[in-house]
Amino acid sequence: LSSSRHGLHKHPSNSIMNGNHSRSSSVQSRPTPTSSHPVRCLYNTCLIWYILSLATASIFTFGAIYYFPKIPQFNVCSDEFAWNSIIDSLTSLKVEASFQVLASVKNENHLDITMGDVGGSFRHNGEDIGTFSMPTTTITADSITDLLVTCSVHP
Repeated sequence: LSSSRHGLHKHPSNSIMNGNHSRSSSVQSRPTPTSSHPVRCLYNTCLIWYILSLATASIFTFGAIYYFPKIPQFNVCSDEFAWNSIIDSLTSLKVEASFQVLASVKNENHLDITMGDVGGSFRHNGEDIGTFSMPTTTITADSITDLLVTCSVHP
């Protein structure tokens, strides 16, 4: 090989064949990628959609857990012994009577509940002896509401 002064150039493959593995100035390195506007716009759009989908999934999960429905708890204020004796005396005398009983409803839900047209019948010693009904009532969220239940006994 002659010097570059005489017009001869060093060939890049000669340095590899001779065991010289150093990078030669004639070997071109890879150009660094430049960010173009459409690629950056696409990246930002995908990033926004990703963040929005994570936020939506988080809000949905929180709402599903927080607002999951719970069954309201009913409690009728009564003394079983007293009611048994009253019902026994009314059925033995074949007397019809109507009275009101205080009932409490505990709503542990985070939404209001509207109870409408609630009614039914009740039994004593295996026989239907009367009916009950409650007025249409809205029970507010996270509260206990007292209701008057109208009972009618007709043996």
